[in-house]
Amino acid sequence: MTFAEAKELERLKRQEAANARLKGRDSKQEEIDRTISRRSGAWHLARTQLALSWIGDEVESRIAIRQEMIGRCPELASPYEAQQFEQQCGSFIEEIAQSILKNFTVMGVRPPATELSGLHTRKLSLKQRVQTALRMMQLETPKSSEVVPSSPKKANGALQSEYRFQIALSFPGEHRARVEHIAEILSTTLSRDAILYDRWHAAEFARPNLDVYLPDLYHEQSGLIVFFLCRAYAQKEWCGLEWRAGRDLLKHREDHRLMLLRLDDAEIPGLYSIDGYLDIIGMSDDDVAAAILNRLRSLPGRPTENIVNPPALTAAQEAPDPDQYWQQRKLLGDTAVFNKIKGQARWCIWIRPVVFKRARFQSMDQCERFMESLGNRFGPSRYPRFRAASLERDKEWIGCEVEENGNTYSHLERWVLFRSGQFVWNLALEHQTALGDRTHVLEVLDRATAAFEVAGFMAKEGFVSGSVRVTFDLFGVDGRRLTWPQDAIGDIDAVGPNCWSEDDRIQVTRTLSTDNLVARRRDVALDAAMDVYAAFRWSNASRAVVNAEQSRRFGHVVS
Repeated sequence: MTFAEAKELERLKRQEAANARLKGRDSKQEEIDRTISRRSGAWHLARTQLALSWIGDEVESRIAIRQEMIGRCPELASPYEAQQFEQQCGSFIEEIAQSILKNFTVMGVRPPATELSGLHTRKLSLKQRVQTALRMMQLETPKSSEVVPSSPKKANGALQSEYRFQIALSFPGEHRARVEHIAEILSTTLSRDAILYDRWHAAEFARPNLDVYLPDLYHEQSGLIVFFLCRAYAQKEWCGLEWRAGRDLLKHREDHRLMLLRLDDAEIPGLYSIDGYLDIIGMSDDDVAAAILNRLRSLPGRPTENIVNPPALTAAQEAPDPDQYWQQRKLLGDTAVFNKIKGQARWCIWIRPVVFKRARFQSMDQCERFMESLGNRFGPSRYPRFRAASLERDKEWIGCEVEENGNTYSHLERWVLFRSGQFVWNLALEHQTALGDRTHVLEVLDRATAAFEVAGFMAKEGFVSGSVRVTFDLFGVDGRRLTWPQDAIGDIDAVGPNCWSEDDRIQVTRTLSTDNLVARRRDVALDAAMDVYAAFRWSNASRAVVNAEQSRRFGHVVS
C-alpha cells in the first residue's frame, strides 16, 4: 500500500469510527437531558463525564487505527508522521476540553474546582497516552521496514525516486521574495509537497533542535539541493547549516545533487573557481525555474516521466484577454437569480480560448448538445446543471439558471456558453446550515476539477484549439473560513482554526495548450485548488490526501 493510500484509508476509518461513536454519544446526551434537570450540578457533571469518556474513546480509536495502518505502510511510523499525529491528537483534545468549559460559560455556571482539576488531569493523561503509544509503535516497527518516505537509500550514486523532496531550496531571507516566486513556478510542475521551501512546511519547522533536524532534510531527504549564493548567504547561520550538508555530499562524491546559483559575486567559503555555477542576476524567474527542472531531469536514476514539461508560453498566452470576450459578456443582462448570486459570496469561473474566434461552435444547437452531454458524460451533481425547461437562447449564446432551496442548503448558479467557446459560470458559494459562513474544502476541489473537466472536454471534442485560459474568482470572501469537518457535528476539522481569507477577492488563473489541458486537467485542477487553499492560509494542506479525494469523487480520468 502506498503512503497516500494509507493516509486516505486511515482518514476514512477514523471518520467511520467517529460517526459510530457520535451516535452513541448523542443518545446518551439525550438520556441525560431527559432525566436530569439542566439547572442542577448533576447535569453538568454527567455531561462533562460523558465528554471526557468520548475523548478517551476517540484517542484510543485513533491510536488503534494508526497502529493497524503502520502494519500496512511502515512509513507512517516515521518521526515526522508521529509528530503530525501527536499534534493532531493534541489539538483535538484541547478543542474538546475548551468546548466543555464553554458549555459552563454559556449556561452561566461556574465549574467546580474539582471538575477543572479533573479536566486538566485527563488532558495530560491522554496526551501522555498518545506519546507512549507512538513510541511503542516506532519501537515495534522492524528497522528494515522503518523507511521514511523522505529518507531514500542510494545505490551507486543514483538518485532514487523515494526522496521526500525532489528539490530543496537554500537561500537567505533577503532574497525570499524572488525565491518564493521561483518556488511557485516550480510548483506548477511539481507539487508543493515535493519542494523544500520553508514557508510551505512551517508547522514541521516549529520544533526544538531544528539545527539538527534541518540539515538532515537537505542531506538525506532531498534529491536536488539548489543554493542561492550571495553575500548575505555567507553571513547567515541557517544557510551555513544547509551549506555544510551540501559540502558533505560533495565529499562523498554526490555533487550531482548540488546546483549552485549566483545572485551576486560575493566570496563564499568553500566555493572555488573550479566550481561551476549559474549566474541568475539577469535571468527571469521563469528561466531559472526551467533551468532547475532541466537539471532535475538530468540526475542519474531520475525517473523523468514523473516530471511533466511545463508548456512554453507563447506571446498569445501572455497577452491580455481579447476585448471581444468582454463585449460579449456586456450583452448579458441581469436576472433575478444572477442578482441573488452577486449579493452573496460567490464563484465566477471563466473559460476561454486565448485567441478569439466568433464561431468555434458552429451553431447554438451544437452549444446546447455540448452542455447537455456534460451531464450525461460526467453526472450532473458537480458540473454545470443543464435544465432544458429553463434554457435561455440568444444569437450568440445559450445559458441556464438554477435555484434550489432545501431545509439545510441552497444552491444558485447561472452559466452561459458563447459560440466563441467562452464559458462563464457564476455560482453562489454553497450554503449549508451546518457550515454557516464557512467554505468546505471539497467545494473548492469540486469547482476546480469540474471546470477543467469542462475545458478539457471542450478541447478534446475540437471546439477549442491552441491555448485555453481558465480563471477562478471568489468574491466577497474576506474573513470567510475554510473547513473540512471530519465528523458529523464538526468537532473535528482537518483545517486549522486560523485559515480564513484576508482578501475580499481570490483569483487563480491557468493557461495551457489544449494538448496539455487534455492530458493534465486533473493535476492542473489540483494545483488550482491548492492555490485557493493557500489564499485561505491553509498552507499545510496535504496534496496527496486532496488528490485521493479528487479520484474518489470524480473517478478515473475519462479519455
